[in-house]
Parts: sequence; structure tokens; C-alpha cells
Amino acid sequence: MDNISLPYKIENVSAHGRVVRLGSVINEILSRHDYPEPVSALLGEAVVLTAMMASILKFEGRFVIQTQSDGPVSMLVCDARADGSLRGYAKLDEEAFAALGESPTQQDMLGTGHIAFTVDQGADMERYQGIVPLEDNLLTAALAYFAGSEQVQTHVKLTAMPLFRPGGDMEWRAGGIMIQQTALQGGSDTGRTSTQDDWVRMQTLMETTEPDELLDPELSPEQLVYRLYNEDGVRVFDVKDFSFNCGCSRTRIQNMLNSFPEEDILSMQEDGLVTVTCEFCSEVYQFDAQLLKDDPIT
Repeated sequence: MDNISLPYKIENVSAHGRVVRLGSVINEILSRHDYPEPVSALLGEAVVLTAMMASILKFEGRFVIQTQSDGPVSMLVCDARADGSLRGYAKLDEEAFAALGESPTQQDMLGTGHIAFTVDQGADMERYQGIVPLEDNLLTAALAYFAGSEQVQTHVKLTAMPLFRPGGDMEWRAGGIMIQQTALQGGSDTGRTSTQDDWVRMQTLMETTEPDELLDPELSPEQLVYRLYNEDGVRVFDVKDFSFNCGCSRTRIQNMLNSFPEEDILSMQEDGLVTVTCEFCSEVYQFDAQLLKDDPIT
């Protein structure tokens, strides 16, 4: 089962979590770009993290994860809509990336900066945002966010990698698993039925999860959580489905361009055409510059 988030609860321990598995969706997102493999893997993990966190939140609109940093990958942008649609892209300095050599780490690619977690529910609704330093990798930053915002112990594992099929075909897959302590109402730890030793044991079991188990299409997420936690009893709930949907369109981009001053349109045109490439899906749109000037938004 692919392109889902599966919630689960451990019955005899105060803990719950999510398993995210992305197949065709992450392949669609990453295949629309020509990133080096380590950058695609980095973006793949960021999309999994976005899907995981969006499946926890109750919101209308968009949940967005965005990094800004001084490394060769100076920006990652991923968002999830309430309907389950996902998208993402990376801003890459190819020369700076090449200078890193083989097998760069996430810290090498990202450098230092910050990562923002935003719930954007539209123009008429309050916007919620949490920002934490980005000093090591995505996972460290995410755990810092969980510690600060939800104030419950959280453990997360993410992976993304290409799968090579017979005949040389390649497709991307990505996955992740999260476990959190379940706080009582009001966030109090008092009265838990489980102990800190139980929590450490749950983390240790989760850490035994191998990347191929998170990606294997033959191993369902339900089977994975049962494999990990069956001795304590584990219950799963309804999945949330994900899809790829960029949301860009010729009409939207034309309306955006028509809102620009005429001098800006003239500065953008080349051989009489204005060309716009969507950062998320790499779709290319071309417009006649003269028609844009003559057809403002009414």
C-alpha cells in the first residue's frame, strides 16, 4: 500500500505514531526535476516529513515546510493540502554542490539557516508558524520543532532512495515512521500507565526499522507496525491518502503576470515571449508579451 499515512497506537504503552509510505507520488515529484541523487533523496525525506506532519494536524488550506540556509541547497519548499495533495522543490546551486564531492551529507548540502513549519489556512484565517534553527539535518530540526511545539517526546525515522527495476528502469520511493509519547489532557505526564523504560524500549524497537522496510511495496505499513510492536499490542486506524497535484495552470500564471506593471512585463520578455517555469512541477508556460500588456486583469 503506497501514498498513505497510517496512524497507529500501542495499546499497553502510552505511545502512538504514524507510518508514511510514498511510491508513485514521490516518484512524480522527483522525476519532474533533474536533481543529483543526494538532492532528490533530501527532498524526498522533506516531502515525507511534510506528509507525516500534515496527517497529524487538523487544518484547511496548506501545511508548508520551508528551509532557508547558506548551503548549495539554499531552499527546500514542500507543502501538503488538506485534500492530501503534495508537492515540493529544491533550490540548488549546481557549482557549489559539485564542489562537495561524492556522498555529501545533509549538513553539507543544507549548511546552516532555519526551517519554518507553517499552517496557512487562507487570507481570512490566522497563520500559524514555528521556526527552528537548521544546523545539522532535517531530522534534528524536526525533533527540535516537536520538542518545542508539542512538548512530548518524539522519535522519527525518514528515508528516500531510488529503486532499480529489471531492465534498468528506476523509480523513487520514500517512507518514514514516527512514534510519540501520548500526553494526558493538558499535556501532563502524571498518571501515565507506562514508564520511561517503556518509552526507551519503544524508541529502540522503532530504531530497528531498516530503510528497505519503510520502502518495500511487499511489506504493508500494517505488517511493519505489527512486526515492531505486536508484543505490546498495536492498533491501526484509517489511512490518509496522498496524491501529487502541483496546482499551477496557464490561467493562474497569466493572471499573475497581468498584475505586473508594463515595464516589468517588458523586462521579462525575450523575442516577444514571456516564459515562466513552475518551480514545483517544471511545467513551462509561454505568453505573448504584447497580449499580456493589452489584456490586464479586469
